[in-house]
Parts: sequence; structure tokens; C-alpha cells
Amino acid sequence: MTTESGHGRSHDVNKDADVIVGGQSLRQYIQRPTEELYDLQASPLGVANLVGKREYRGLLIEMRSEIESWQGATKDPWLWRDRQSVVAEQRYSGEDLKMPERVDCVLDSGEYKDMQLYKVDDPALVDGVAL
Repeated sequence: MTTESGHGRSHDVNKDADVIVGGQSLRQYIQRPTEELYDLQASPLGVANLVGKREYRGLLIEMRSEIESWQGATKDPWLWRDRQSVVAEQRYSGEDLKMPERVDCVLDSGEYKDMQLYKVDDPALVDGVAL
């Protein structure tokens, strides 16, 4: 039984079944994706994650930039990129390092002339992948 707040049990306490939190199983609630974006008008319980939808790409990049600016201003150690703390790796940002949008194993050539390059700290990247 789910309460108005979306929390509750979908089962008898003595039986094996999922606990429901906000319309999701407890496992889904705890093991969340890196980013979440919800239209709470359309999905008040926040179940339909819009991060992968093309029409929300611009909004996601804008919101990511805003939160990263705030995290940078507050020196938040949980601002991570490519599994590294940005605060811990700031010593490299002044070197204007560039990275390819993807990395392919090219046995005969190390040239990436056809790949678009991004600054290491470009907010359009998530874990090193361009949206």
C-alpha cells in the first residue's frame, strides 16, 4: 500500500517483496543513475528520468553548468569528472589540456584529426563523453 507521499509497502511485512519508495522499488531508489531530470508536473513521483531524451539535452547542459559552477565556487570535493575529483585535479586545468570526444584504438596511427576536441573541464562532457 502506497501513501499519498509515495512511500509505503507493496506487500505484507512478512513476505518477500519490494518496498516501494516514490513509485520505485527501494533498490531503484538507492541505486540511482549519475544524473536525474524529472518533469514533476507529468510525473509527480519522479519515476520517468528524462536525462537520455534529446529534447532535454540543452536544459541538462545548462543545469549541469550551473551546478558545476556552484560546486567549483564552494570547492566541493564531490565535483567529479572522469572518476576524478576536479578539486584534487585542478593543477592540470591551467595547462589547457584537450581530449577527444571518444578514444578509439588506432593501431596504425595516433592521429585524431577528425575528432572534435573538448577542454578537459567542458561542462558538455559527462564522464568524458560528449552529449
